[in-house]
Amino acid sequence: MDANELKQLIPLGELEFKKSLTQQDDALKTATAFANGNGGWILFGVKPDGSIIGVDIGVNTLENLAEFREEFWLKWRRE
Repeated sequence: MDANELKQLIPLGELEFKKSLTQQDDALKTATAFANGNGGWILFGVKPDGSIIGVDIGVNTLENLAEFREEFWLKWRRE
């Protein structure tokens, strides 16, 4: 995604910027708020001022995301 693509998202709804994937907990809270409202976009690798810095995704991050997805899916299916 480049700056022009980012600017095209602005009219589509609320945006939340996260600098890195270490902000996953904050992103989950935001996702919950979006789900209870009118939706929105959570963009990782973007500073609060909208400048794109990108993210590096390591093996540990992928494993953590996969584990979270599995836990979330199992919990959701039980409810």
